[in-house]
Amino acid sequence: LLFDNGDLLQGNPLGDYIARVRPLPRGEVHPAYKVLNQLGVDAANIGNHEFNYGLPFLRQAISGAQFPYVSANVVEAASGKPAFTPYVILERRLRDESGAERALKIGVIGFVPPQIMLWDRQNLEGKVRALDIVESAQRLVPEMRARGADLVVAIAHSGIEKHEQPRMAENVAAQLAQVPGVDVLLLGHAHAEFPGPAFASFPGVDLARGTLYGVPAVMPGRWGDHLGVIDLRLSNA
Repeated sequence: LLFDNGDLLQGNPLGDYIARVRPLPRGEVHPAYKVLNQLGVDAANIGNHEFNYGLPFLRQAISGAQFPYVSANVVEAASGKPAFTPYVILERRLRDESGAERALKIGVIGFVPPQIMLWDRQNLEGKVRALDIVESAQRLVPEMRARGADLVVAIAHSGIEKHEQPRMAENVAAQLAQVPGVDVLLLGHAHAEFPGPAFASFPGVDLARGTLYGVPAVMPGRWGDHLGVIDLRLSNA
């Protein structure tokens, strides 16, 4: 399975050109999604920089993705309903060690820092609201399990802090790892590499196993300089 963790639409000259200089014509696929569609991405999360050009451009751009986008902690300002699809459950058939085919339901949920309401206030105020990441996970992960998810992959555009974080904090991966039902953490935003020596003294970190409070986790740097890989050994026992 291949996932993207956001900050794809803004951050380089091409992003500015497509959004500001030669606006994306209606019905045309954004160049970034022409690439990701070819790569066969299974699902993607919305990062904070996706909001930099405003909601209409964001919605238009991701409509060209041939894979689902998830964002669980952004809701419509007036109704409180999800502004984007909070999570998806992907159904895949994989072969086990004996060669037998197994059906697997993989739940994928996404989160963005609630600070988008400060960083992009001019684009978002009065239109959407951002909720706390951990509280959103605590509410929705049990729902995903109830809907049959065998695995829950949390794609969090959030980093790891050494100390306990307050409500509505930006980097809450450590707290998210402790939410019951989360099996995998795909992290980002902090421009760091996990597992890596910078996190050796952090609570709950096992660098040899690549886990955070026992949950397999990866944060693959920044600007596409790394590909984060997690291998899982599954058992139906």
